[in-house]
Amino acid sequence: MSEPNLIRPQPSLASKAKFAPATEGCLWKDIRTGTKVIGLLGVFESKFLHGVGGSDPASLAGASLVRLTVAMLACFLTARRASRVDLLALHES
Repeated sequence: MSEPNLIRPQPSLASKAKFAPATEGCLWKDIRTGTKVIGLLGVFESKFLHGVGGSDPASLAGASLVRLTVAMLACFLTARRASRVDLLALHES
């Protein structure tokens, strides 16, 4: 008897991917770089905002909150639109 024609699962792309090892202290380097960039942007923005310093914690927190809100709204709207797609119609085409 011959073996039936079975479709064998292919190995996933993730198992074939070769990831570069993370260097030690990479996260702290990114945090330091981000802090420096925020400081420089704060000095730049303080020229345009009257009465607000470049390192004012309230303005930095407010700007971060606005950015977070916009990012979450963009993710929500994209996910809601994607959830309305008929997957069976896509599969047939």
